[in-house]
Amino acid sequence: MPYPNEHACRLAEPIDGTTFARKNNHRTHDDKSYAVIYQNGKQQAFRYPKESWSAFEAAEHCKSHNGKFEPAKDTAVKMLKADDEKQIVYGIVFEPEFFDADDEYVTKEDIEDAAHDYMINLRKSSAACHQKLSHRKEIDDLTDIVESYIAPVDFQMGDEIVRAGTWIVGMKIYDKDLWKETKKSVTGFSAGGLAEYP
Repeated sequence: MPYPNEHACRLAEPIDGTTFARKNNHRTHDDKSYAVIYQNGKQQAFRYPKESWSAFEAAEHCKSHNGKFEPAKDTAVKMLKADDEKQIVYGIVFEPEFFDADDEYVTKEDIEDAAHDYMINLRKSSAACHQKLSHRKEIDDLTDIVESYIAPVDFQMGDEIVRAGTWIVGMKIYDKDLWKETKKSVTGFSAGGLAEYP
């Protein structure tokens, strides 16, 4: 199981009562170092520092070693910025190759298609585009999507690095109580859609 600040790749199941040894920065790949955990002198797992390894990069490296990948536990998408004066909150809907809690991810192409479909349906007042709080309470009369775009390049917004291909929205919140609740407890946006597997 990974720590909050690193992704994990399990190469072999741990065996109770055996000796483990961790060697930090023991190996490198594409100029990025990672730790190796040994069990009875044999490789048992890799650990990838989150600040230098994206979940996608670590998963690809793990896959090349026939390991079982698990992303860092605190990789949930967060709100990027809140503008108190305008009562607009900015957040990520989808980030490319970002592994979610189900160990699944969305490609840049699928993100772009979803973002474009959303805006087309929003303009046509589709019922599929209602704004909801926690997927339950409709808040259409209290909010409006005022920005929606795909990040063309990597950039920093607030304290977060936004990767190229990420779908970002800005939501204006008119209701003061909903604004307070959003800043206090809402952690991100959700497209609220269904996925099709090939």
